Amino acid sequence: MTTSEWIRAVIIVILAIVLILKQKGLFTSMKEKKKDQDKKAVKARTAELRKEKRARQIQKIQEKQQQNAQILKTSLGGDFAQKSVEVTGMTLHYFEGGQGTSTVLLLHGFASAKEDWTRFAKCLLHEGYRVVAVDLPGFGQNKKDPDVSYDVPTQAKRIRAFTEKLGLKGFHVVGSSIGGTIAGAYTYGFSQDVLTLTLIEPFCVRVPQTSELDELESQGRNPIGIATPEAYDNLLGFLFAQPPALPDSVKRLRAEDAVRNRDFYLKMWREVRSGEKAYILDMLLPEIDKKVLVVQGGMSRLVHPMTAEMIRRILKVPSMAQVAVMEDCGHLPAVEKPEAAAGHWLRFVEA
Repeated sequence: MTTSEWIRAVIIVILAIVLILKQKGLFTSMKEKKKDQDKKAVKARTAELRKEKRARQIQKIQEKQQQNAQILKTSLGGDFAQKSVEVTGMTLHYFEGGQGTSTVLLLHGFASAKEDWTRFAKCLLHEGYRVVAVDLPGFGQNKKDPDVSYDVPTQAKRIRAFTEKLGLKGFHVVGSSIGGTIAGAYTYGFSQDVLTLTLIEPFCVRVPQTSELDELESQGRNPIGIATPEAYDNLLGFLFAQPPALPDSVKRLRAEDAVRNRDFYLKMWREVRSGEKAYILDMLLPEIDKKVLVVQGGMSRLVHPMTAEMIRRILKVPSMAQVAVMEDCGHLPAVEKPEAAAGHWLRFVEA
């Protein structure tokens, strides 16, 4: 074999070895090493940027929560203390005030918050009552978890866990709108806790005629689910005969909350208003033998005016029920005319 043939054979062997090593990943050219290093650097930088973005988002959320908490604290005034407590794996926010021996538990309406009770609560506070108003699970400052149930019985059980945590015994329950429905379920399930029950425009009672809300829902429309902050004024017009004046900061907070959580709220609404539980109070109220006050908004577009009388009829002891119709009010009398609504409650309890 000539010298040139030997050289050619050696080159072929070397190339074969390089090819084998390359296929096994044991050999990488400098160019490929650089390319791999660049990829790793880009990946690391991308992860860093994502981490920084998430940190900014968390900071922004925390700052917004602090601003909102300050807005809500300001709207409460100095008569009440804002607190929170852990129950059933949830953090529930509430306010309380007063040192009276008789306690009133206030449950707000759908897509609302404990602050709606502020003026009503102050009326009771000044008459010597201890007042506790809680954000219902999924509302107000509480976490909104779409993966858990918010039907009426489940909410009532969560509120029972809340009252037990606070050590509340022998108290008055006042519920507005869906809070009234939950108050009814609570009284049915935990009767020993309740002195009196007040239902303000509660849902889930069957009446012979439909309300304006019923008509809209039958057409696939729900005015409660607004898509833009600008639509919040329309929602207020649907809820109230004369919408109360709200500080701009509070109004903006409520509007942004309603839009941001629209899908979540509609999901909760369907849980309450569909299936056999849609008229749950028809099943529960006939078993309740407490003193009951039913407050009806005479101009309500959400709950039919016949609801209060229907409730009185189906209670176990109709003679223990009182009905107060506030003719110039919409769906939320305790918000629209809190002093008058509180007056009805005080006369009822103290009679």
